[in-house]
Amino acid sequence: MLSACERWLTEGLNFHLDPRRYDEWCDAFGLDRWPTTVSVHLARASLFEEAVLEETETTVTKRLSDGSIEQDNKGSHKSIPHVVRPAVTSRAEWGRLKEWWQVDAPLPGADVPEVFEVLQQARESDQAEGIADFLDK
Repeated sequence: MLSACERWLTEGLNFHLDPRRYDEWCDAFGLDRWPTTVSVHLARASLFEEAVLEETETTVTKRLSDGSIEQDNKGSHKSIPHVVRPAVTSRAEWGRLKEWWQVDAPLPGADVPEVFEVLQQARESDQAEGIADFLDK
């Protein structure tokens, strides 16, 4: 018996779709691309240098900019990455990460191009008009 993904591939699903790219999957299935979360990434230097720590025939293990370490499958068998080490394992690490996140910094307004673009996309979506109206008030 074929898995759902294997079946979709035999039916013409693009093999190169990244399972973490919501927008690509929406386009592939003809779904509205309204974001599930309004996400704003403030520009800041990385806390850690991102690096590939290990690569095998089937997996790649990376250190991310927040210090966490994730292992992910390669090829068509991608899934949710396995967290080998979370970004925070001690109180000292939490203090450093909290400072880096700038949790007390003011949020950017809708005049910031990245924020404006996400809100505009939500306003134009047939499925999110109520939420977009709420954001306008």
